[in-house]
Amino acid sequence: MESGIQQLFKKGKIDLYEGKGTILGPSIFSPTAGTISVEFADGSENEMLIPKNLIIATGSKPRALKGLPFDEAFVLSSDGALQLETLPESIIIVGGGVIGMEWASMLHDFGVEVTVIEYSDRILPTEDKDISKELHRLYKKKKNKYRD
Repeated sequence: MESGIQQLFKKGKIDLYEGKGTILGPSIFSPTAGTISVEFADGSENEMLIPKNLIIATGSKPRALKGLPFDEAFVLSSDGALQLETLPESIIIVGGGVIGMEWASMLHDFGVEVTVIEYSDRILPTEDKDISKELHRLYKKKKNKYRD
């Protein structure tokens, strides 16, 4: 986890448990619904938690296209893009999901000419159609290019 996030957790008195968690319902193992069994990644003894609040942060990994692996020089993952020392004049973003659209917006705001290519019939294909339509309108207004 990034050190800035760790500091925010410490300041907010937020406990962090790294491992595999299972949310349990009422059963012989846990009479309280919402109890969490944590299996720690380091192999230490499991722990049972009864949280007041819970944040599930699973993380994500960039996925390369078949036959077009990330070289982090010309074909970048979102992780590799964070390592750029200078911004390109233009960029094609393959994928109009949440991460792709975040990058499109940010890079456009920094003056990069952005083209987004999305396989689905709309950007943000897993979101509500009205949200997708409105975001598409706003991005077109910013003069971003989209391959529909």
